[in-house]
This record gives sequence, C-alpha cells and structure tokens, in this order.
Amino acid sequence: MPRRKRTLRVFVSNLAANQNRPLTKTTNATNKGGNTTEKEDMAVETGDETKKGENEDPTAGEEININDDEIPSWTLKIEGRLIDPPGTTWKNRPAPRKFTEFIKSMVVEFDRDPNQYKDNTVNWVNPAINPANLTNTAAAAGGGGGTFEQQDGFEIKRMGDQNVKAKIILQLKSPVEKYEISSPKLRELLNIEAGQTVTRATVIRSLWHYIKKNDLQDSNNPELVKCDSNLKSVFGGAPNISFTRIPELLRQFYAPPRPVVIDYEIRVDSGTAVHRPQFAYDIQVEAEEPFKHKLGPLGSLQVQQREVSHLDEQIGQLLQNIHNSRQKRDFLRKFSQDPAGCINQWIDSQAKDLETLLGSRRDGFEAAAGSLGVGLTSTASKTKLYSEPWVEEALYHYLYAKSQDRLFDKGANNAAGTGVNTPGGRQL
Repeated sequence: MPRRKRTLRVFVSNLAANQNRPLTKTTNATNKGGNTTEKEDMAVETGDETKKGENEDPTAGEEININDDEIPSWTLKIEGRLIDPPGTTWKNRPAPRKFTEFIKSMVVEFDRDPNQYKDNTVNWVNPAINPANLTNTAAAAGGGGGTFEQQDGFEIKRMGDQNVKAKIILQLKSPVEKYEISSPKLRELLNIEAGQTVTRATVIRSLWHYIKKNDLQDSNNPELVKCDSNLKSVFGGAPNISFTRIPELLRQFYAPPRPVVIDYEIRVDSGTAVHRPQFAYDIQVEAEEPFKHKLGPLGSLQVQQREVSHLDEQIGQLLQNIHNSRQKRDFLRKFSQDPAGCINQWIDSQAKDLETLLGSRRDGFEAAAGSLGVGLTSTASKTKLYSEPWVEEALYHYLYAKSQDRLFDKGANNAAGTGVNTPGGRQL
C-alpha cells in the first residue's frame, strides 16, 4: 500500500490546580465521603522543620481534612497531530488521523520520591495492536466493551505542589514492521547506517544483491551460497550456507527501533494555571496515502464487500449445481440412445481414473474387462485424449477453484476495517 513521510507534531504541557493553598505541615487528604484513596494517602511536606520553642505552631501535628477539589494537583497533557503537507488546500486535505494511530506504546516516568509517591510510572500499550489489552482496558475503565477509539492525546493527573521532572518514552508504530541492525559488520556489509530502521525484506534484498554482485552462488547448487570473508564474519565462519536459511539466521540481528524520548519538567510555580512551553517536538512518521485512508472510516464499504463476496459464493455454488445437472442429463440421454456403448465408455473412463490414482498400467484391468466381454480401447496414447469430455470438466473445476481463490484473497484484504474516531484525550 502506498505510504508517504509525514510530520507528527507532539505538544507537551501541564495544568496546575490549587497551588496557592499553603501546605506547611503534613496533610492527610480525604475525599468527601471520608474514604482515603491510594493517591490521596500521600502526605505533602514542604519547608524545613519548625523549631520548637516560643514560635512553635500550636497546630503542628494536627490532621487537616480537605475536600478532593482543594488538593494541590497537576495534570500532564501529551497531544499530537499530523502537519499538513506543503500546498495542502481544503479540497485535497488528507483525512484526519489520531495521535494514538502512530504510537505503539508509551511510558511516562516521574522523578519523585518512591517512598512518598507510589504511582511514578505510567505504561500504556495501544490496544489496537495487542487485542488482548482490549479486555484489560475496558475492565480498568469499568466497562464491558471490547472496542478502542483512537485518541488525540493523553492526560495524566497526579497530586502534588512541587515541580516534577518527567521522561516521556514513545515507541512509534509503522505500517510495515521495521528494525535496527544490531551487528556492525552486517550494517557495513549492507551499507546501513547505525540507528537506521529497515524492513526484513530490505535486508534480504540487499544481501541478495551482494551475493549476485560478488558471484557467491554455487554453480552446481544455486541454492547454496559460498561465504566470503565478509559473510563468514557475519554468520560465524561457515564456509557456505543455504539461501533458504538466511532469513532465519538474520533474526538474531534484528533489534526494535529506538524510542523517542522527551524530557519535560512539570511546572507548578509559574504563576499560571497552564504551563505551555514555547516549542513542540516534530517526529517523522510513515502514513498511508490520503485517498487510501479516506476509505477506512466508512465501515459500510466493508459490510457491502462482505455481502458481495457472499453473493459471489452463492453464484458459484449455483453454477456448480447446474454443471452437475447437465452432466447427469447428458449421461442419461446417451444411455437411453446406446446403453452398451455408454457403459463401455463409462468403464473406460473409470479405468483411466484408476490408473491415475494407482499409478499402474491398465493391462491387468483391460484383461479382466476383456474376460467379461467388454471391448476397451486404449486412448492414453492417442492425441485425441485431451479433446474428450473429461477435459472440459477438469478445466471447469480448475477455473472455478482459481476464481474462488481470488475472491478469498480480495475478501481478506478488505476484511479489516477501521471505526470512526472521536476527538478527545484519554485519562490514565
């Protein structure tokens, strides 16, 4: 499927709430119902210890119960969108794409005291890639559905009144699985730069060009590859290897692509409710051609395609029934006109089928048939063998099987459909 390079622009910002509330002592936060949650159990401590004496706060050590809406907190927002190609107008604008369509997984790490804050790591895996996560995602959200809608971004809310350093690790998703080559010798052999991502087909094709260029194929056995010094250094010194084993031997050199790492500091002391940096992060991704992707959200097309495939199967079955009925009619008509000749022709046809199945000569069968008074004629050596009625029947079955294979392949390519996406972020 045609693909093109696009720019994915990622925006990182944070919100701060209730940061002007003075917290000079350990505060146990409880919600309105009186039940303490896991996040709200975390004590917030600020400043140095108060000196004991005349200036000691008489309320030190007391617990202050405050409402959930009044707890100092911050919200990290991670959003992304595709940048339109140059020269784009409203007429040729590509179909909108969601941020999570280009993300395979995301990990967010917060640099906070693990003894005081237990939820310092957020790990998200795209359920659209791993269907097993659909059930877990629905259960975590309190629902029973098994669907996932792609999102434009994420929001992560935590309690706290101090600046926090965060590390955002994004593993990008590609329409075709790509890898980095871990072997420096193989990279040098195939002229692949360190950190460059390639597909398996690209690696095998480049290696095949190297083999053909250096005439490393065995003249007696074309499937055998003679290893020169470069190939020996890659494949452990083997003098020769079978080309069919090369894909298996290359697996050890495939490494997952390096993730995109974004360092960000969550600011709650900027004096504003929203902290938005003055810059964004541009990431190069691969996207399908716009005219291909426009068909994705139209689920009705996939439904209609399945209905058409079902009707094609019914038509093929009806044609098969008509063909069988015609054969039966022709046989009965011949039998009514010439019973003896029809039976002899039928026995001769069965003898040919038996010879094909057993792979033996027909002499013994012809002798047995001759003892019964049946006159058989050997047609295997005649040029008229392939002008007999059985050729027409075999040709029909062959063409019907080929058409069914094409219908199956066409239906498999159009079976996977994408749903209509709705905007909005996902709360973790």
